[in-house]
Amino acid sequence: MRHPDDVAKYIAEDELKLYRLIWMRFVASQMTPAVFDQTTIRSNAKELTERTTVRATGSVPKFDGFLKDTKKAKTPRTKNDEELKSRLPKVEAGETLKLKAILPSSTH
Repeated sequence: MRHPDDVAKYIAEDELKLYRLIWMRFVASQMTPAVFDQTTIRSNAKELTERTTVRATGSVPKFDGFLKDTKKAKTPRTKNDEELKSRLPKVEAGETLKLKAILPSSTH
């Protein structure tokens, strides 16, 4: 029932970190789910064979929902951030794409 800032002066630093994490997760569980727009790009890779199709999938947040509150606890974004990795560049239908690399994935 108490906000982490209200109990900060009564508990140790490590306990406060744990309390804050639990408190934020509880509050987030009571909030509306986040909504994402998912984009999939399929391209025929003519450099490989005529029958090869390459697919890339990414998502962009449409509505933050519970993530709005939990983002406060996140560290600043880096190049390795999963959310940033899943973003796709702006692509128009029919656009010719240049093949840089193909990384196999076990998901189908």
